[in-house]
Amino acid sequence: MAKYNETIVKKICTELEEGITRTDAAILSGTTYKTLNEWMNDRGTRGTKKGYVREVVEIAEAKYIKKMTKVVNVKSTTEVTGRLALDILSRRRFSEWGERKQIEGEININVIIDESLKVKND
Repeated sequence: MAKYNETIVKKICTELEEGITRTDAAILSGTTYKTLNEWMNDRGTRGTKKGYVREVVEIAEAKYIKKMTKVVNVKSTTEVTGRLALDILSRRRFSEWGERKQIEGEININVIIDESLKVKND
């Protein structure tokens, strides 16, 4: 595991607050996504900075979502801005912001049974 670096974690969080993905935030901050995941999954001893990497990353992502939510909620002068923010949110947080669509239809399934597989009841 790469040595924990608080400066890099702060840079990652700054990027996440701007909407950059975890992978790209890690790269832009001088590390890898694998290292970021290792730091996030290492709980550390209570009271150490390392144990809180997951928390600060999730807080940074929540700040970005909050920023985008404000854009969606504000009656902007151009509807394009709000729609764009909503599209971004629906892609990043589909379970919360994605549009639900119901698909109806019929499916025909043809089943072929091999005669050699049939059980004989003689």
